[in-house]
Amino acid sequence: MNKKNMTKRQIKKNKLGCETCLKGRPLFNSKYKSVSRSAVKRLRKTICRIYPNRDAVFKSLGYELKDDSLLSVEGKVPGEIIPLSEITTESLVNTPGIYAFRCIITNNHFVGETKNIKHKIATYRTNLLCNRHSNKEFQEEFDKYGIENFELILYETGSTCDDSIYRSFIEYKLQSELSAEGNCYNKGLSERLRLNVQPQGKTSEPGVYIIRCKINNACLFGETGQRRGLSGRLNRWKSNLRQNQAKNQILQHDFLFYGEDAFEFLIAEKGSQWTDARTRRKRESELYRAHRDAGGICYNTFDPISRRRAPSCPLAARDTILYNKSQEFRDYISRLNTGRISEYRKPVVAEGNVYFSVAEAAEFLNVTRRVIRSKLATGAYSLANSDQVESEKTRRENSETGASGIRVDKPKRTSGFPVKVEIDGVVYDSESEAARAKSVSPQAISRSLRKGRKGYYKLDSEGFKLDNNRNRIQT
Repeated sequence: MNKKNMTKRQIKKNKLGCETCLKGRPLFNSKYKSVSRSAVKRLRKTICRIYPNRDAVFKSLGYELKDDSLLSVEGKVPGEIIPLSEITTESLVNTPGIYAFRCIITNNHFVGETKNIKHKIATYRTNLLCNRHSNKEFQEEFDKYGIENFELILYETGSTCDDSIYRSFIEYKLQSELSAEGNCYNKGLSERLRLNVQPQGKTSEPGVYIIRCKINNACLFGETGQRRGLSGRLNRWKSNLRQNQAKNQILQHDFLFYGEDAFEFLIAEKGSQWTDARTRRKRESELYRAHRDAGGICYNTFDPISRRRAPSCPLAARDTILYNKSQEFRDYISRLNTGRISEYRKPVVAEGNVYFSVAEAAEFLNVTRRVIRSKLATGAYSLANSDQVESEKTRRENSETGASGIRVDKPKRTSGFPVKVEIDGVVYDSESEAARAKSVSPQAISRSLRKGRKGYYKLDSEGFKLDNNRNRIQT
């Protein structure tokens, strides 16, 4: 998108983004001619987040607030109050506005602005009920206190909120005042309150990094020039190691054996002078060879320059097999890579039962290992502690059926039963029939029903209209 080709309406709408810059470059120039609309939005959000003086920008645009506070005497956001449990799609109007979710018990607020109150509030309410809201603190208190202890506050709605810059200004001021009182959930990208300060030891610049085990001084040397730089690469390593999904099996083994606290993630080189991949690989090879020649252990599988296979390093097992070129050691590494050594597996708790490994859980639950790992990552399953493992060992020793896990036969998913729907006053026996009559896909009908589109309703067996929670709608 080029600024010259933008309409006056687009320029006014995106004026905040045009006034700021990312790394010294304006947002709209020849470089972004072929950038998609979603990419420009992502850039604008990043720019708004790192801009150091939001008050100066709003003041230059004619938006300035005196010393008067926008909050009430009780420290709450004023406006029309609606209990969150009583909100339905019919009770909201498709209008721009500024809103806030408030916890009655803690007086914490989540403030936002939107051009479509009906869609935004309905989406947030559904995400909270499904435990998938992006703000973790907001979601945790919602789960703790329940929907009955939350309320929606409509600070301002209607034609006065048509200006997106005005909505952003009021949102920013409300969040600033609430944050000063310690009563604001907003702490992420959308609030535009914090500077984009990198944590110490992390950077988005290209460079060379080291993952070092403090116990045995074993190191993995690497380099990166990806978009997120060293910060993104090290975060990816940490995530994969925590989920037992790292490709380097020996590093993964030591990480599980010693624990995360025994490892440090270091940045050896960083800066614009390391943008060239050859320069980074040369430096990586120098560090790797210097460490290896000094007698240190390297996790690297290949030499960074020659790409020849590097000597294997010993594992920090309880019965350590010292490094040698014996067949015993090679067989040990092979068994570890294929996951056949039970003592180094992760015991998991799945469906209320304890299994000694991900593979065993997948076998007795009749699913793939990827399903088990994904549910571990989302929290549906958890890792077993030592007491649970000992209890399971005792159960298996005393079991008459033999020492094995408990098999859970889950019922297979069926196609289900057709549900009657009413669309614009016409009743159909199923969503598929309605889709054929409307000449659209069944997914489009289902999406309209899920979003609460006007005139679209599901019906129960007695013909009453239902909402998304399958409660009857009072007419």
